[in-house]
Amino acid sequence: MEKIFPDHASHARQEFTTVGGIQPSTTITATPASHFIKEESSTSDTIEDGSSNDGEEDNSWINKVTKNVNEVHPKNQRLHSCTIFRVPEHIRGCDVQAYVPLVVPIGCYHHDPSQKSAMREFKWRCVRYLLSRHRSPERSGQLLDDCLLKLKAQDAEVRKCYSEDFPKLKAHDMAELMLLDGCFIIHLLLKQEKKEREEKKMGGEVVLEIIEERKEEGQMKAGNENKVEEQGSGLGGGKGVRRVQSDRKEKRNECERGKHGCERQKLELQMDKEVEEIKGPFVAGLFIDHLVLYDLLKCENQIPFFVIKILFDILKTPDDQGIDLPRCALQLFCDIHPNGPKSFPTLKMPQIHHLLHLFHSSRILPLQQLLQEKAPDTTRCEWIPWATKLRQAIIKFGKKNKKELNTTGYEGIPSATELGRAGVKFKKKKNGTNFLNITFHNGRMEIPPLRVTDHTCALFRNLIAFEQCYEEAKTYVTTYAVFMDCIIDEAKDAQLLHSRGVLVNRLSTDKALAGLFNKLCNQIYHSSDNSYLADLFAEVHSYYSSNFHKWRADFMRRYFSTPWTIISVIAAALLLLLTIEQSVLAGFSYWHPL
Repeated sequence: MEKIFPDHASHARQEFTTVGGIQPSTTITATPASHFIKEESSTSDTIEDGSSNDGEEDNSWINKVTKNVNEVHPKNQRLHSCTIFRVPEHIRGCDVQAYVPLVVPIGCYHHDPSQKSAMREFKWRCVRYLLSRHRSPERSGQLLDDCLLKLKAQDAEVRKCYSEDFPKLKAHDMAELMLLDGCFIIHLLLKQEKKEREEKKMGGEVVLEIIEERKEEGQMKAGNENKVEEQGSGLGGGKGVRRVQSDRKEKRNECERGKHGCERQKLELQMDKEVEEIKGPFVAGLFIDHLVLYDLLKCENQIPFFVIKILFDILKTPDDQGIDLPRCALQLFCDIHPNGPKSFPTLKMPQIHHLLHLFHSSRILPLQQLLQEKAPDTTRCEWIPWATKLRQAIIKFGKKNKKELNTTGYEGIPSATELGRAGVKFKKKKNGTNFLNITFHNGRMEIPPLRVTDHTCALFRNLIAFEQCYEEAKTYVTTYAVFMDCIIDEAKDAQLLHSRGVLVNRLSTDKALAGLFNKLCNQIYHSSDNSYLADLFAEVHSYYSSNFHKWRADFMRRYFSTPWTIISVIAAALLLLLTIEQSVLAGFSYWHPL
């Protein structure tokens, strides 16, 4: 009997047939070896075709990945210069509404051109008002052209300031958006300047003289420009000036007609009515100035500050000469400042990115200057070399000990109630115009007063988000929030600070106040080693760890907390002294009888 294996030149195939339910017979049929050869050749062809298809797929896949790598390179370069950020999702998730504008969207992130709103109409009214102040339709139309063309030329610089791309927002749309938002902010600044002038008028005529000087400067400047034009129209040197003016006019006409000869619509202004001060903004008939100010300090609700400056330089009148935009912007936020009004010092900044950056820097830069002034001076003993070296060594040793103490494993300090039990006294800092300026010395912690309202949480969240996103920003507000989160754990801690004048609570309850600070630092990165309060944390922790301070505080709390306990202690002390005196006299009479 022949054995057949499938690996040999032939193979077996069984065929089963059933007839009338009888068990089928088995028939073995041999297949020629040529059939295997054909199958092997067809299989090899299929493998070759599959490998070629895989190669094409790999090439397309590699090209796709390479394209993605090439596209992401320019964006990474731009991210280093951007200053207006979309709040990261892990931070936004803690309180979504804190980062969304309530009434007025500013900038690209919350721009919706399809939505018609009362606030957008008010922005157009601000543009119209700023143009109408020049009392000439022709002049106003020329200024509008200058604003739009200048903003369009700055399109690339404006886009660099944002952390996201806006491909659907074309250059013309971006320029129009910057015009609306920039003129809206300028209107608020001029309104604030007018308010300050009216307030200062009550104090004397000095402000009137300043205003007159500004007007004279503006008139002199306008007169000089007219003289230049008149000189240009004369015989000597007039051709060059006329040529420049004609070139500018040609460009303006080209801009008006466009490539297809479409003439531009002329600006229509009623000069007798337009110059009047516009009222608002209003939403549903309500005056919302304070809500607008909070919206202007939202992290995502910003435009570059140079846009505001460009528009102001073009649209200003002789009455606006000498206006300091940063100072005026800071004064605009005085009423909503956590420290209360009139708390902004004179500030000189090398560069201002936007309004939130200006507000943030107004708190940080004065504190940095104050900390530098308080730094130990090592130059007082220069006339004795060894004394100077000894002084520097002592200072370095003290700093080293503080750093070692600060890295012993603790990440914060106890609550206000626990610190009070250890003898720490909380005091409201006098003349505390900067809420970040906290000091601690010999068990006495002085904290500037902080006014807490319904919008304080959103203000702090946006300041913290800006510090988390902008790598050049100092994390002072984040450190302050961590400090307040440490000393306020429960409602009783908030009540203690409120009773000391540190917190001015405008919320419903002390529990709500405690919850506000407990949630501020959720999903926030903070390094306690490099914070400006690192030394304070170390000193407070060292003071709290001392048993002597706890015993002394417990003794004072037991026997000197109320007038009645003080009287009882004094009475007991007098009784003890009288008893001792009686015992001494009795002993003296025994040893030395009369």
